[in-house]
Amino acid sequence: MRLAFSMVMNILMAVDSSEVSEAVLQALLDQFSHRDHEVRVLQAVDWEAHLPMSTQFALGHQAAGHVLAERDRMLDEARAYVEGLATRLRASGFSVSTETPAEGAPAAAILEAAERWPADLILVGSHGRSAVNRLILGSVSSHVVQHAECSVEVVRPKR
Repeated sequence: MRLAFSMVMNILMAVDSSEVSEAVLQALLDQFSHRDHEVRVLQAVDWEAHLPMSTQFALGHQAAGHVLAERDRMLDEARAYVEGLATRLRASGFSVSTETPAEGAPAAAILEAAERWPADLILVGSHGRSAVNRLILGSVSSHVVQHAECSVEVVRPKR
């Protein structure tokens, strides 16, 4: 006699509105059954990192209206993107929640969300940057792999 059991796994899908995020979505759809998993879609927005250096300096003193408008635009775009992915997953039968947008450094936001939920697996994409770019820009996926308290799968888009 074979005993069968089903354990629901919490999967945190970390995205960034790029083609890499489509690869993460496809990896989830290819590998997991909607019946046994809860999915949370998260996008972290480090909006300050996208501002010119002069504007970042000004933020330390006084935030201008156009800076706040740009922040709101970026957060709204992230929210819409994540909700779009969640809709696609729900159409495939997955139980999905969203956490949008998380503000700040993406790696830290992903790790915090994974611990708070708690996630059993983090799916995160890799842009495949060179060693020099990783040194300058950092690598979100590398940081998540090194510091996560759960399993992490790094997804690379097919080239």
